[in-house]
Amino acid sequence: MRFFRPIRQALIRDGKAVRYAAYALGEVLLIVVGILLALQLDNWNQDRVARADFDRYIVQLRSDVEAAIVQINTMVSASDRSVQGARTILGVIDSDSVEGELAEFEEALGNLGKFTRAEIPYGNLRALLDGDFSAIARDTALTASVSRKTGVPIRSQAG
Repeated sequence: MRFFRPIRQALIRDGKAVRYAAYALGEVLLIVVGILLALQLDNWNQDRVARADFDRYIVQLRSDVEAAIVQINTMVSASDRSVQGARTILGVIDSDSVEGELAEFEEALGNLGKFTRAEIPYGNLRALLDGDFSAIARDTALTASVSRKTGVPIRSQAG
């Protein structure tokens, strides 16, 4: 502190203290404004990146849902063939004559055993169906709405 005392006294004696204080205050304000501007620009950039990530997520989710629809439609067709095969089997069992129907019976029996359970392994869709809302977790209202509408409880990040 003793180092600055002669400088202050010289400035006061020359009448420049007020001018120096105004200059120092201006420098401090300029630094504060610069820091606030940098923080705002960083926030804008983070929001822009988050929106772009979410947009990519939604595009991928749409693709996952479309692929799941194709798979489910394929499984419905296979299920319909299995039901038709089961009806054929019942028709052969109930009929008095087996002649000419043996080939149909064997084919129907083969189709009946091919039915499999539906699995939807598609990325974002699978994660949402499993209750992983981490990709949309930034928007708590959206997360709660999806959870409420789907009946899938929100899974914690750790679990």
